[in-house]
Amino acid sequence: MRARFGIAVLGLLLGLLLLPSAASAQAIGGTVSDETGGVLPGVTVEVRSPALIEQVRTAVTDGAGQYLITGLVSGDYSVTFGLAGFSTILREGITLSAGFTANVDAQLTVGSVEETITVTGAAPTVDITNVQQNTAIDRDIIDAIPSGKSFQNLGILIPGMVGDGVVGSTLAVDVGGQGGVNYQRLAIHGGESQDMMVQIDGMGVEAATRDGDSSNMFFADGNYAEYSLDYSGNSAEIESSGVRINMIPREGGNDWTGHFFGSFSTPDLQSNNVSDELVTQGIEKDEANRLSKLWFLNPAFGGPIVRDRLWFWASHTSQRTDQYVANVFFDANPSDLAYTPTDEQAIDDQLAQSTTVRLTAQATPRNKLTFFYDNNYNKRNRFLIGSTLTNTLNVMPEAAVDSTIRVHVFQGTWTAPITNRLLIEAGVSFHPQHQNWQNTPDADISLPGALLIPGNIAIRGMSSWFSGTIFNDRFADTNAARASVSYVTGSHAFKFGMNLTNVAENINIRSVQYQRIIALARFISPVDLVDFYATPALEENNVPANLGLYAQDQWTIDRLTLNLGVRFDYFNAGYPDHETGTSLFRPTSASFAGQQVVGFKDLQPRFGVAYDLFGTGRTALKASFGRYADRDSNTKASEINPAATNITQRRAFLDLNANGLADCDPINPAPNGECFTPSDNLAFGLPVINTFYDQDWAFGWGTRHANYETSASVQHELVDNVSLEAGWFYRSFVNFEVVDNRALGQDDYGVFSVTVPSDPKLPGGGGNVLSGFYDMNPDKLGQIDDITTSANAFGGRSRTYNGFDISVDARLDNLLFRGGIASGQTRYDNCELISNVPEAQEVGLSEYAGDYIAAPFCDFGTGYLTQVKLLGSYTFPYDIVFAGTLQSIPGPERGAIVTYTSADIAASLGRPLSGAGTIDINVVEPGTAYGSRLNQVDIRLSKVFDFGGSRFQIMFDVYNLLNENSVTEEDLNYGPNYLMPTAIMPGRLAKFAFQYNF
Repeated sequence: MRARFGIAVLGLLLGLLLLPSAASAQAIGGTVSDETGGVLPGVTVEVRSPALIEQVRTAVTDGAGQYLITGLVSGDYSVTFGLAGFSTILREGITLSAGFTANVDAQLTVGSVEETITVTGAAPTVDITNVQQNTAIDRDIIDAIPSGKSFQNLGILIPGMVGDGVVGSTLAVDVGGQGGVNYQRLAIHGGESQDMMVQIDGMGVEAATRDGDSSNMFFADGNYAEYSLDYSGNSAEIESSGVRINMIPREGGNDWTGHFFGSFSTPDLQSNNVSDELVTQGIEKDEANRLSKLWFLNPAFGGPIVRDRLWFWASHTSQRTDQYVANVFFDANPSDLAYTPTDEQAIDDQLAQSTTVRLTAQATPRNKLTFFYDNNYNKRNRFLIGSTLTNTLNVMPEAAVDSTIRVHVFQGTWTAPITNRLLIEAGVSFHPQHQNWQNTPDADISLPGALLIPGNIAIRGMSSWFSGTIFNDRFADTNAARASVSYVTGSHAFKFGMNLTNVAENINIRSVQYQRIIALARFISPVDLVDFYATPALEENNVPANLGLYAQDQWTIDRLTLNLGVRFDYFNAGYPDHETGTSLFRPTSASFAGQQVVGFKDLQPRFGVAYDLFGTGRTALKASFGRYADRDSNTKASEINPAATNITQRRAFLDLNANGLADCDPINPAPNGECFTPSDNLAFGLPVINTFYDQDWAFGWGTRHANYETSASVQHELVDNVSLEAGWFYRSFVNFEVVDNRALGQDDYGVFSVTVPSDPKLPGGGGNVLSGFYDMNPDKLGQIDDITTSANAFGGRSRTYNGFDISVDARLDNLLFRGGIASGQTRYDNCELISNVPEAQEVGLSEYAGDYIAAPFCDFGTGYLTQVKLLGSYTFPYDIVFAGTLQSIPGPERGAIVTYTSADIAASLGRPLSGAGTIDINVVEPGTAYGSRLNQVDIRLSKVFDFGGSRFQIMFDVYNLLNENSVTEEDLNYGPNYLMPTAIMPGRLAKFAFQYNF
């Protein structure tokens, strides 16, 4: 840990030496002229806000009469313009939100400097300089609308935004926060959810376990002043094209302020929405997803320790979200290879807590420092219960995971406006994480894991995602640094900066049986399958450097603003020297020398143009183009780490002694004991390195998976404080990768066809024949010499997105309204790749449709998928507030996983299947079948009581107002339960909340 701390400190020092990103890009700029329209250089411009601990920031107009003040915090501002011989102009009522540049022009009249003319007017709503698509969700929105308050709950309300599945919850659509901490990743405009960036104050706090993952933290809204979501046209200072969620911590002020927020609901406040139709589909009246416990408490307060010098903000949040899981019951006899449900429905329980403190210090007139700390805890006794990973896996209580997550965040930042033109910003973040996953208390650890086919019902041993373990302890550090220098002349806003992230992770593993039984129904096969695990006792991975260096300029020429930028990215990942330790099927500890496994280098242009169409600041035409490399975490290291390879094999076996175990020696590759098929991995449990990266690909320039994004939009202010925006978005992906088994050639595969079952539930009624599937020849079984390289060497792959958004944003005296419509389609072409690399075949289903690579459906698309998102609030007389949200989105994508046996395929293949003798194939073309649309309406009615210096608000929320019962998850395993709902929208839920502000 001490070495990792040193690496992070070194990274920060590097950033400061380079004087190179800022957490946010709020700014105020414009042009100052005289009464004749002539520009005025040398005008002193001051911006003031109670949100600034330094109270005021200053600039001077350049030779073109232009000024720009950057690096501001969100809040309400006034702007003063002064020049000898002219009256002073004071412009009030300017509101800055995250990522917004307010255009504030001024016209000075001849007079005395001592004479101040106050100008009032509507705050600008159109950003005429930036091309970056950004949505700021401030406290007005967070506190006004009914939602679960997480950044996912709020971000999903942006038109076009999609989630990649709610990891850890069966609720694909959250109702009133019932889904708890759901770890959902977000994406938009055909982007990849693993490119999502989760940041606090501009520095990453993602989990080390997977790319773009927030699964290590509970992000309590009471800690933050606003959520800033950047999602299109990202500038050079942002690493990827994915959605960036930047949470800006709340700060104290010169006045003592605080709040106490609480909310709760009970099972009696939730309606039953199980219809007779759903009963016929397999969900009983009282067995759907429904509430058990739901409450939320958040006290917070802050103020001055020393006025104008040192502020603080402290907050604590506790949240309980327990729910019954649809069609998931305890097993009457967990020791047998069958699932016999009892009458006791299982509860997915979750407790999350966060305690934070924020300090803001004005150390000197030109040096501002901040410190942020979060002590975070998340406990779940039955994590992953139900269909929480994919809609083809159903986890029963005895197979669930006991999850305990404890993490900390330590952050510090420095802001220094050295002169009116020179601004330096820097920050450092340390994020230690401890994740412990083990068998649920309901499990018998002496029994091996078990999966039932059909239905993919996990009845035992899910502890660490079926890796044969009962105990998985992960310690990780995600450390980050950022630094930048901005030089602003008025016409130009130059910025040079860096971002650096390093990740280190070690995993300690224990087990008892190191095997999982796959029990096949007898109508499928007379024998069962078994997975053996040679899981290491220790695995270590790290990302020593994820470094980005950038330079950009925002150049304003009259009404035209050019956004010009370039970014260099260097990604270095590997694993250190370490020993694997021993386990049941790894009798000898293996030592592996550490190595750097990738060193990707990318040079990425980012261009944009914004044009003030009429010169009024009310209509802007915008266009952008950029290249964005894939985001990576520890996955590139773990995929090739020899401690984590050659750890699985699958065999067919017959339980002759009926003891529920596969009694054979998996280290012996030949059939033996109860296992009558050979090993499908001849290197199983051996200290053999047979997984490689192509060095030209892994250490090349511009070889990393990436995408090009192009956008064009128009934004127009219809009336004061009401704007309309329409945009077109196109994305094209390049540099896909593929794993090529060099031990195999194209002649080492047989080709076969399958007949789709005849069933009216299948598209076209089924009965058709699908051809072009591959099966490895038996004499090649278990031979592995894998190398990951560019798919371009084998014909490549393609993926494109084409879509549009139309949205409106209104903030009037008593009305807040935001929302719109979005529609787009994605197309995939994998035909050349699968014809050249048969081992790339992927015929199942995953959360990412592009992972389907098979000849029958190698060229497919989604068609245009359309969604509508609206939110708003209105304040009536007597401080009565009505608020609501609406979502209408496509239903879940459908497929059909059919288990085919050797007998089904032998006639077409000319021989039995190799290996275990069964194969699961999706027989529905991806992107062609969807369930019913999901429609959700949530409302809030509240009353505000004003007591002068404080106020008290009582809220009554109703979620899923129309008591919709749309199916959100279906069983896609073809069999008796095919398309049976595994989750529906929770029924209408009433919730009471209150908030006291002082």
